[in-house]
Amino acid sequence: MEDMSTEDPKKSEGDSHPTAVHPDQQLVAVRQKMNTAAAVVISPPHNAHGGSAIPINPLHSVHLALRGKYLWSIVLGLICGGAIGAIAWRLAKPIYHAEGLLRIAYSLPEVVQETDQNKPLAQFDTYLQSQKMLIGSQKILGEAIQSPIWHQSKLQVPPYPEQFFAKNMKIDIRPRSEYIQVSVTDTDPNIAATAVTTVINAYFAYYTSRENDAKSTRDRALLERQTKASELIKNLQAQAATESKEYSTTKLDGIYDAAAAGIAKWDTALDDVRIRMVTAPAAVGIPAPVASAPPSTQPVLLTAKQIAMTDPLMQSLLQEQHRLEVDLRHLKIKFLESNKSLIPVKQDLEEVQARIDAQVALHREYQAVAKEGFSDYRNGAVGSTRQSLEELKAMEVRLMELRNKAKEDLGRIGAARQKLEPILAKLATARAELERVNTRIGALETESLSGSRLSMVSTAEPPVSPDKDLRPWLAGAGGLGGACVPALFMLLRYRVARRVYQYSDETETDVQARIPLLGTLPNLENVSADSDEAAAAAHSIHQIRVTLRSQSARDGARVYLVTSAAAGEGKTSATMALALSFAASRERILVIDGDLVGRRFTENLKATELEGFHEALAAGSMNRLVRTMADGVSVLPTGRASMRDACGIPTQKIRLLLEQARQNFDVVLIDSGPILGSVEAAVLAQEVDSVIFMVGRGQQRGLVETSLQRLRMLGVPTAGIIFNRAHSSDFIRSAYSSGRQSIRSPDAPIISPSPPGLLERFGPLVQAVIAGVPASRN
Repeated sequence: MEDMSTEDPKKSEGDSHPTAVHPDQQLVAVRQKMNTAAAVVISPPHNAHGGSAIPINPLHSVHLALRGKYLWSIVLGLICGGAIGAIAWRLAKPIYHAEGLLRIAYSLPEVVQETDQNKPLAQFDTYLQSQKMLIGSQKILGEAIQSPIWHQSKLQVPPYPEQFFAKNMKIDIRPRSEYIQVSVTDTDPNIAATAVTTVINAYFAYYTSRENDAKSTRDRALLERQTKASELIKNLQAQAATESKEYSTTKLDGIYDAAAAGIAKWDTALDDVRIRMVTAPAAVGIPAPVASAPPSTQPVLLTAKQIAMTDPLMQSLLQEQHRLEVDLRHLKIKFLESNKSLIPVKQDLEEVQARIDAQVALHREYQAVAKEGFSDYRNGAVGSTRQSLEELKAMEVRLMELRNKAKEDLGRIGAARQKLEPILAKLATARAELERVNTRIGALETESLSGSRLSMVSTAEPPVSPDKDLRPWLAGAGGLGGACVPALFMLLRYRVARRVYQYSDETETDVQARIPLLGTLPNLENVSADSDEAAAAAHSIHQIRVTLRSQSARDGARVYLVTSAAAGEGKTSATMALALSFAASRERILVIDGDLVGRRFTENLKATELEGFHEALAAGSMNRLVRTMADGVSVLPTGRASMRDACGIPTQKIRLLLEQARQNFDVVLIDSGPILGSVEAAVLAQEVDSVIFMVGRGQQRGLVETSLQRLRMLGVPTAGIIFNRAHSSDFIRSAYSSGRQSIRSPDAPIISPSPPGLLERFGPLVQAVIAGVPASRN
C-alpha cells in the first residue's frame, strides 16, 4: 500500500494545525453538508424512521412458509381434505320438513236457526292468534310428548323436548285464513312427522275436551232450569188441582158464568111465581076460572150428557171421567187386575162418578120442583094456572132455597176461581219458561249435528325427500378447509417456530424490520473464483453498488457503515468487495476499519502495526495515514488501538475525520463491529449517512430485530440489508443473480492485487469481484 496521492497540501496543512479552522465552524459545515445530502436522498420504500410501509403480499408469506414443502402440503391437503369432507358428509344430515293442517271455522251452517254455536265468531283473527299460542304452550307440548304414538312408532322422544319444539316447530297462520299450519323440521323424517301428529292430536283432544266441558256445563244448566220449571209446574198443577178438585177442572170461568146464568133463571122463575100468586085464588075450594087444560105430558128425565150440554161443570166431570177410564183401561192392559197401581185410578174414577151422580140428582131435583109450574125451566118459565096460592107460596119458598143454594155455589166457584188466578198465572209463566228451555235444548241438539268448529284437515306423513340437504356444501367446505390445514399448520409453524433466516426474501417480509433488501450473496465455499457462481456473486455486488448510488445525491460523498447483528456475518468481505466495485466504477473509495476490537479488515491487510484510525482520531486528521492499494481502494486501518480505546471514541473528531473524507473521496465505507456488541459501531452509526446491515443465513430473527431496533433508537437511517451465504436455489430465484454464464469477458486480463495475494485473505467473494474487473481498470 502507498499513501493517499490525492491529498491536498492545503488540507493537510490545515489538518496539521487544527486551530486554523475553529472546531465549531467545522461542525456547522459538516452538519450542513449532511442535511443537504439527506434532503436529496432517494428514500427507499420504507425505512427505520417510518414512512409508507412496503405492502406485504399475503401470498408471498404463504410461499415463504411452504417453500420446499409444496409437494407434502398438496399430498397432506388432499388426505386431510378428503378425510374431513367425508366426516362432514357423515356428520351432516339432511333436514326434513313435515306439516299438518287444522281448520277453525269462522261460522257453521245453520240446520234450523242461528245459535251461539254456529254464528260467526267475533274478533276471529285474535281468536286464531290465541289458539296459536295455545298450540305452542307447555300444556299441549307436554301432552304431545306423552303421546303413545311415540311408543307405537318405536321412536324415541327427543332428549330435550322443550328445546326441540322451540327450535324446530313453526306455527303459521295466513292472513284472513281459517287454517293453522303446524310444521316441524328434523334430520329424521319420522320424528318430524310424529312430532307434528302428536302436537295436532294433543291440541285437538284439548280443544274437544274443552268444547265438551262447555257443552256439559251448558246442558247441565239447561237441564237444571228444565227440572226446576217442571217441578214448579208440577207443584202449581197440584195446587190448582187441589183448589179445583170439586169441579174437576181449573177452567172455572165457564162454570162460574153458567152458575150466574142459573141464578138469573131462578130469579126469573121467582118473579113469575110471584106474579101468578097475585092472580091465584086465596083459598082452596074456590073454583078458579076454567080454562082449557093443556094436553097431558110426562116430565122428561135428563141424562148427564144432556145436562153437560148446558152445564160446564157436568161437562168437565164427564171429561175427567173419560180420562180416568182411559187410564184405567191402559193400566189393566199393562198390569194385572190386582196391581196396586190401579187402586188410585179406580178411587178417582169412583169419586168422579159420585160427583156426576150428585150433579144429575141436583138437576133432577130442579126439574122435579119445576114440573108443575114450568114445562122447561131452561128456556124460561111457562106458567100453569092449576096451582093454588098455597102451592105457589110453597113453590116460592122452594125456589128461594134453590136460588140461595145456587148463589152459595156461585160464591164457592168465585172463591175457588180467585184462588186459582195467581196459581194459573205462575203456571203459565213456568210453562213459558219450560217451553223456552225445551226450545233451546232442541235447537242445540239439532245444531250440534253440523259438527265442531275445529277439524283436522291433515296430519303429517313422513316426508320422502329432504327440505334442505347441506351435505354437499358442508362436505365441500370441510374438504376445502381440510386441504388448507397442512398449509395453515406450516404457515403457523413458520410464523411461530422458525427463529432464523433461511432465505433472502424473508428479510423483505419481516414486518418489524421494514428494511429493503439491497442484494443477495451466494455461499461461495468450495467455489473457484472463475466459476459461474463466483461471477454471479460479483454481479450481485455491482448491483448493490448501483443501488446504493441510486439512493444518494448526484453530487457529494456518501458515508456508509457496514455492520451486522453478530460477528461472522461476512461484513468485512462484503465491505472489501463493495470497495473494489466502487473502485472499478472510477469512484474514489475509502475504507475505514472502525472495528477497534475485532480489527478483521486490518488483519487481512497485514497492517496491524501501521498507524491508522486510532491515530487519526487523536490527531484530528488523516494526513499521511490513508493507504491506497493498487486496485484503487484507499484504506484507513485501525491503527495501534486497544479494546479500551473503543470505549472513548470522541464524537467531534469522528465528524472532522468524516468531513475530511467527504472532501477527498466519493464513497466512504466503514467496517465496524456488530451493532449490539461494539460501542464504536453505535457511535459511528450516528455520524454516517446510512447503514448497510449484513444478515447471514441461519441468523436468529430476534437478534436481527433487536439490532434494527437499536439502529432505530439511535436515529440512524438504514440503506438496506445484504443477505449473505444464500442457498444456490435461493440466490438464483432472487433478482440479484446474473442471467449470463459469466460477467467477466474471457479476454479481459485479471488485475493482481497489490501486493500479490494480499486480498485472498478476504475470502472467495473478494476474489470473485477481482476476477470480474478488467485489466483496463489500471
